[in-house]
Amino acid sequence: MAVWLEIVKLTPPWLLPFVIVVAVLVVLFLLGRAVVRAWPAIKQFVLTVNAITGLPEFMERTDATLDAQNQKIGEIHHEVHFNNGSSVKDAAIRTERTALRVEKGVKGLYREIDALKKADADLRSELDDTRPKPQHPTQGDNPA
Repeated sequence: MAVWLEIVKLTPPWLLPFVIVVAVLVVLFLLGRAVVRAWPAIKQFVLTVNAITGLPEFMERTDATLDAQNQKIGEIHHEVHFNNGSSVKDAAIRTERTALRVEKGVKGLYREIDALKKADADLRSELDDTRPKPQHPTQGDNPA
């Protein structure tokens, strides 16, 4: 026979309700303590079960997203690789070549402008050399 049954038989009848209440309180305390200590594991278990139940929907969404991304990546790949003139890369190369031609042309214009400035300065200097110089009377010369 169990020990607790012996204790119950030996307990006076008037004390028995108190013993039962104390026993129930001890059991409730121990259960509560066990639940508090096990709560993180219980919570993680519930989260895992919820995640597993939502997994098929997540996989469908992921597959759809990946398909859309693969299509967009294919379009980007098409645009950044050479494809006989219609890609962004081809347009960028044409733009670079045009910019280089414009840059060379502008440099040539600057050289011409510099040459014209020099020629203009030379002509002005030559013109200044051909003009008669004004005669300034000296102190010793009296026009009167």
